[in-house]
Amino acid sequence: MRRAFLVLSLAVSSFFVAATSHAAPEIKMGRNGEGEVIFKHNSCVVYYNKRGHKREANSNCKPKQIQKAKDAMAGYRREQGLDRPAGNHNRPRKSGWKVLGVRTVNFNTDVDDISPSNQDVFREIKICVQKRAVEFKGLLVFYGNNVRDELAIRKKIRAGECTRNIDLKGRKRVIKKIRMRYETLRDNGPKAVVTVSAN
Repeated sequence: MRRAFLVLSLAVSSFFVAATSHAAPEIKMGRNGEGEVIFKHNSCVVYYNKRGHKREANSNCKPKQIQKAKDAMAGYRREQGLDRPAGNHNRPRKSGWKVLGVRTVNFNTDVDDISPSNQDVFREIKICVQKRAVEFKGLLVFYGNNVRDELAIRKKIRAGECTRNIDLKGRKRVIKKIRMRYETLRDNGPKAVVTVSAN
């Protein structure tokens, strides 16, 4: 009986170790952009610089954990829009507002997509309307990692007005596409022109 209990204890202990070893690591980022990937079950910590490159790992870390930490940090940086495509890492972020696209709105409910032609990163967007008022039905932003963000926007924007500066979710983001759903009233006036800018 005692031997059976010992075998059962060892089996439970092995299961617990296996379960904890497969637990997702914790990611901590500092204000300077450096980060740590932490495996709590054996106190393994892998350290990364502000560019996402591994600096070192403590003595508790196993090779599989180091690889898992690399994948976790890469996924986090993609989700946060911190990395750019190869060849663009040294390009500085452009300051000031940049026009992403201009669209003319038809006299009915219309859906338009704007896709920036570059991989710049942005913190906020705004929409300006000219010639006549536009009633917005929805505003979606698709980030570089394909995450979709539905942004709050006031329903009606008059001619000559702009929205407030609308913050993008998370930190600096690469914008893959902006989708607008809107309409203008039917009459003999000019069609509305909508301009989307980002900073």
